[in-house]
Amino acid sequence: MKARAFSAQELLILGCNFDQCKFPKEEEEILAPAELTESYYKRRFALEHEIDKTLTEVQRILGIDINTTEQ
Repeated sequence: MKARAFSAQELLILGCNFDQCKFPKEEEEILAPAELTESYYKRRFALEHEIDKTLTEVQRILGIDINTTEQ
């Protein structure tokens, strides 16, 4: 890890922002349990919808009759 010194003038130019390391920061949103589960259910529903669309398109391309396939 490298350290860098800043003059007072440089810090003023930077808006007194001492966070100049430029390392990527991962910010994680913390949700209440009810919000988290709701978010997961919404995401799961959206993914299931996309999967269903893709499977339907593959079946259409392959000429598979969706109404006669066993599920």
